Amino acid sequence: MSKLNLIVDATGKRDALERLLMSIKRQTVSGIIVTLVAAEEETVAHLKEKYAFDVTVTKHGFADGINMTIQKLSSPFFMPVASNQLFAVDFYENALPYLDECDGVMFNIAKKRANGKFAKIYKGSGAAVSEMLMRRPCINCCVFKTTVVKDNDIKLKSVTIANQAAFLEKYFECCETAEYVPDTRIYIDNISKSAKPSLIGAVGKKNSAAIIKESVLDTAYPFLGTEAYRKLCRAKSFFVRGVKHVLKR
Repeated sequence: MSKLNLIVDATGKRDALERLLMSIKRQTVSGIIVTLVAAEEETVAHLKEKYAFDVTVTKHGFADGINMTIQKLSSPFFMPVASNQLFAVDFYENALPYLDECDGVMFNIAKKRANGKFAKIYKGSGAAVSEMLMRRPCINCCVFKTTVVKDNDIKLKSVTIANQAAFLEKYFECCETAEYVPDTRIYIDNISKSAKPSLIGAVGKKNSAAIIKESVLDTAYPFLGTEAYRKLCRAKSFFVRGVKHVLKR
């Protein structure tokens, strides 16, 4: 059975971290190893009684923690995970067949919108990984093969959308076999918290349109759930209905 190391971001706010760890613990098959990336080991020590995990300590953020952890991994596969992420109970069971056959796997992921509903980030089935990267570059739904990253010296510079895209593009170019899995078994409360907007970094990238679009949406997301935004939407609807009524007359 292929071992999978989940590298979890515990460097920021940790209000949802235990919920994530619980979703990992309840997986229907064993074989997952967990590594928390933290600024100080003491900040996650209280979780040791309930959950088994290693800790990578870094003062330079999650991207640095991922790079550090990869260098000491013994498991053949790893996956970066945001602290506000959640796995379906059968995620790992469904992931295993792909790990045995592929160098890289991109799973579908759903984010919670301002209205509280989960919406798929990647749509369609039977698509190639490269097509999905044009929608939202996201390392938090990809399983990477440790040897591919080490042999090709692939480093994650930061968790900006542009640098996540650069990491993904280089990685999947080095893969002999890569697979996109359309079934959604990974969820994230607010995906904008897992990446930093990067409009400038988008220049020259293959999927610059996706990076710019998602960066703008990430910047605007805090406003989307406010009363001011709802009033704006109601005003827009009222205006559109008024215009249509006048045109009909």
